[in-house]
Amino acid sequence: MLPLKSLLATTALLVGAAAGAALPDVEIKTAGDRRVELKVNDGGRTAEATFDIPPVETIEVRNERYDKLRLWNPRAAGWQQEALRKTKSQECNTPFVYTPGTLKVTSGRKADARVYERGKDYEVNEERGTFGRLEGGAIAEDTKVYASYKYVPQRMDSVFLKDGKLELVVGTPHVTNPKPPAGPDGGVRVANILTRGSRPALAPTDLYPIRETEFPGPTSSDIAEKLLPGTMKKLRSGEPLRILAWGDSVTGGGFVPQQFKWQEQFVSRLKERFPKANIELLNLGWGGRNTNTFLNQSKGTPFDYESKLLNSKADLVVSEFVNDGGLGRENFESNYNRILKDFRAAGFEWIILTPHYIGGMKEQTEDSRNYVTMVRQFAAENNIPVAEGSLRYGRLHLQGLSFPTLMANGFNHPDERGMKLFADALMALFPEK
Repeated sequence: MLPLKSLLATTALLVGAAAGAALPDVEIKTAGDRRVELKVNDGGRTAEATFDIPPVETIEVRNERYDKLRLWNPRAAGWQQEALRKTKSQECNTPFVYTPGTLKVTSGRKADARVYERGKDYEVNEERGTFGRLEGGAIAEDTKVYASYKYVPQRMDSVFLKDGKLELVVGTPHVTNPKPPAGPDGGVRVANILTRGSRPALAPTDLYPIRETEFPGPTSSDIAEKLLPGTMKKLRSGEPLRILAWGDSVTGGGFVPQQFKWQEQFVSRLKERFPKANIELLNLGWGGRNTNTFLNQSKGTPFDYESKLLNSKADLVVSEFVNDGGLGRENFESNYNRILKDFRAAGFEWIILTPHYIGGMKEQTEDSRNYVTMVRQFAAENNIPVAEGSLRYGRLHLQGLSFPTLMANGFNHPDERGMKLFADALMALFPEK
């Protein structure tokens, strides 16, 4: 077995030193509600500029029809609430897109339609743009209503340095997933600026100076050579290799096209790196669940842990459980020690993915979740390779990106770019050939 200190050093290895040419040093700050000031030092040459960031166009929605309106429950999760449809992402509502105070709920489209009263007939979450009927109000469970409101999509703009001058390029609005715009030929992107929907003013947290252009760790290593010898042997020889992806909704991945799921990207890239590879991919993802749920399933159920996982005859299992983030230490150790024992009895090799960042987390380089710390310690003590998705998400803000804009639902379902980060983390465990 590898020494514990050696395995704990894996995290440091996967961060490494920043690659590529040095980037310009960027200072950016707000100088008014929608004005920003930049000072860029590029190898001793300084460029300065002030830009007024244009507001995103407000969009008006009239008479959006709802055949039934859910009962208002302010404590329900976002995906369990009624969403104003034009502000809706993959399944949740993106915060700050709905324009507060603009919702009007009526019984019909005509001018003489009844106008329902907020606080008596219905209620609305002004930040998230969800609404619902109130008990005792005039809107019954089967009452058809029409909603009129305004909203403002998000937008990511970029500042580029070219020929010693700074230039602002305005991006394309999108409710949930605004992307940085392309820049002029030969320009260097130095900062991104995020307009968060209907918020009237920019905040310092909306400014993203570019500190690095990509994750600064290596794209390959000898970790799989040391800890996944059976997998490596089959990758090189062309013997059939069965890989099972096991996890929650992020592994289920029904919110992105098939080829963009993290496990599909991972297997495709393994085949490119190892031309003889003969890989069969199995998927076992169950939305909204965690290892507790799987381990407590009765035999014969659709997600029976024993028949679907232990009897899968997999060579390699890659597990992804952002939903294990709430496990306490005792629960974590009980689950993961049992899984390890079962996997070794079944002859499985195992990779654990550390999870992506989710809504409500700060944009910070170091992941503060106890679950991530416990995974790293457990893996180090038991010679299990860890694919550091968490490390990559933690550095997105240094690359000018706000991690929620990589969530298809604005909260916890990665889009194709977010899924790629998992594949990147997995490939970093494997040698170049």
